[in-house]
Amino acid sequence: MHLWFWYAIDPETRKIVQLGRSPGIEQIPCVKKFFQEIEQIYGKKADLVITDGGPWYKILPRIGWSHETISGGIRSYVERMIETVKDRTRLFDNYFPSKHTWVAGHVKRWMDLFLFYYNWIRSHMTFQNNSPILAKRGIVIVSEYERFLYVLREVVLC
Repeated sequence: MHLWFWYAIDPETRKIVQLGRSPGIEQIPCVKKFFQEIEQIYGKKADLVITDGGPWYKILPRIGWSHETISGGIRSYVERMIETVKDRTRLFDNYFPSKHTWVAGHVKRWMDLFLFYYNWIRSHMTFQNNSPILAKRGIVIVSEYERFLYVLREVVLC
């Protein structure tokens, strides 16, 4: 089974704001659903959606999203982030393997954990080795371990 993953990233904060997955059969309905979920969660559409040249993104203007196709720049950042996701989830699976290959629930847990790690704990050079969410809040914690402890106290244990 092949899964496609969909990421929406805020280019200013580098935060992954939405994550979706699909079986990779019918991409246009998946794109439509993904962007409807974003609008439902955030209560509005993004000012601009920047994508690669995938033909399934042509639906965006028809469903009311401002869309631009580019190569390089922000798109390169997204591609690097996707490679990071692949590398990290591959490592994660080495330590916490599924008993069954590609069980959807297991993959969703991987991705949810990675999203949490990426946004709250992972060091980003853009933010002087801080995480996107803490950097936006003006909280400087350089050590990933110390960030993890802070996040446990402030977010998870509340």
